[in-house]
Amino acid sequence: LSYDPKVAGFMRYVGQDRCLPLDELTEEALLAVLPSLCALWKHPAKIEKRLHAPSIHRFTPALDALVPLEVPVPENAVPTADGFGDDHGYTLNKGSFPQGVRAFVLAGRNVGSIVTASSLGYTFLGNAQQHRLTPAPGDPGSLSPGEKLYLRREGVLYDLLACAGKVRWGSGVATWEGLAGGLSYTVVVFCCGEKPFKVVRVMLSSKGESPGELILTAKPAMGSGITPNPHLWKVERAGAILFRSGHDPAFDSGVGILYAKGSTPLYSSEALYGIPSESGFYDLAGLSVRYNYATFLLGGGEEEKTEELLAMAKELSADAEQAGAEAFAAEMIPPIEILTRSRGQNLFLNRFLPYQIAASRFYARASFRQSGGAYGFRDQLQDCLALVYAKPAEVREHILRCCRHQYEEGDVQHWWHEGGRGIRTTCSDDLLWLPLVVADYVKKTGDESILAAQAEYIASPPLTGENERYELPAKSFLSETVLLHCIRAFAAADKRGKHGLLLMGICDWNDAFSAVGAEGKGESVFSTFLFVVAAKAFLPLLRKENPESAAHLEQTAAELLKNAEETAFDGNDF
Repeated sequence: LSYDPKVAGFMRYVGQDRCLPLDELTEEALLAVLPSLCALWKHPAKIEKRLHAPSIHRFTPALDALVPLEVPVPENAVPTADGFGDDHGYTLNKGSFPQGVRAFVLAGRNVGSIVTASSLGYTFLGNAQQHRLTPAPGDPGSLSPGEKLYLRREGVLYDLLACAGKVRWGSGVATWEGLAGGLSYTVVVFCCGEKPFKVVRVMLSSKGESPGELILTAKPAMGSGITPNPHLWKVERAGAILFRSGHDPAFDSGVGILYAKGSTPLYSSEALYGIPSESGFYDLAGLSVRYNYATFLLGGGEEEKTEELLAMAKELSADAEQAGAEAFAAEMIPPIEILTRSRGQNLFLNRFLPYQIAASRFYARASFRQSGGAYGFRDQLQDCLALVYAKPAEVREHILRCCRHQYEEGDVQHWWHEGGRGIRTTCSDDLLWLPLVVADYVKKTGDESILAAQAEYIASPPLTGENERYELPAKSFLSETVLLHCIRAFAAADKRGKHGLLLMGICDWNDAFSAVGAEGKGESVFSTFLFVVAAKAFLPLLRKENPESAAHLEQTAAELLKNAEETAFDGNDF
């Protein structure tokens, strides 16, 4: 139930069609959703079985009926309102913070996942928007079974992540600890550094007792997940379930794999309630392991590589891949440190943030609230200003990637997905980040060879009478050096309004200013100063290679600075 019609509309848009606005709550409306709730059963009699199925414990922090875990703060740790930080990561005490989302981003080169303090979240291959294996809920209160880890013991089904009392976000690894069904347990989750798999490791302290049944379930999305897939295409292999969907053209050639050695496959109602599904609808896949520990894998790739992916899953060493995930995360830690008077800030800035920002912004390009998956021209270039200390080779590669998404006229794609589809705009600041980051890269690495590296442009009809256009541009026959790409960026950015400042276009760094320059008149103080800053940084490189162009750029920057000081300064602020 939703009190806000906009929320209800959005929930319907993302496929949550059982969301009702409060002002539409009638007996007829409730009756209308019952068929979808009972769609898994052929006969009305099955509803009775569902009503008497074992209960599911989905405990939230405020309602946790289990014995809470004691989470002592170590001597060298820094306590916070909801846990503590130390050299090993950040530990959350779920009994100490109010209901809400605490999310963590896990990412390798080929797979990523957004987990929360109480859920396995969702998983994607490369692109967090177009190549989702499981749906992104986007709703902190959602009970959507995108990915769930259960313990079935003595007729009760426990959601282990929801029941966990202690959560740790570490270097490339997330850990949950808790008590359920009289057993203590630990769940470790990470994304492989190179292999396309998310790994979920579970350990129960059964001490010779019957541990019960560990069940990992996944609701396949296989694409954006905006249009729900009505059928799960299931193919069973030893210990594995394969799934795909032809409903989403962005991922119609992909295959998803759920694997656990020695597991038993379960589907839909059988996975949760032990009731075999006879309807032919398989919208939920599950694997069951009856042991006190288990390793589940969720991943996939291109369907043509299915056999190779299955072999990879069967041969995967969880210990080795966990060490690899931690090493991959450690690579994001720069060889410099920021020191303040606060140990908490030092830990946050030097240990926690470098990996989390690189994972979220550069590799996953996603978060709990915004699961976009696309490259933003300015977005990842800004991240390069920090990432260059730890991963200079990746920054060099990304600079060339951005050059390949620049139009012949010098403007750039505001954002794009793999495959090239994106948006061409009149945004005034995007293109200026290219020369600024190139100059920063050369200054910090000494690698001037990047200026001579070649990259082709893209091509499409210029924007005329429109401020933006979603398109798939053609590859241009024109290829030039990175130096010339930067010169074209400066030239394309130099469009001025009546005050002598750069035109705003559809926006500047603040995307919300989309109406200021929509008619071609609004001007941007920010983009004007960004031009000046980028020119100042780039001029030492340009003077060596092209003194004539350097003189022109220097003069242009001086004019813009003078205009800003004369027309945009009120004596205190610009």
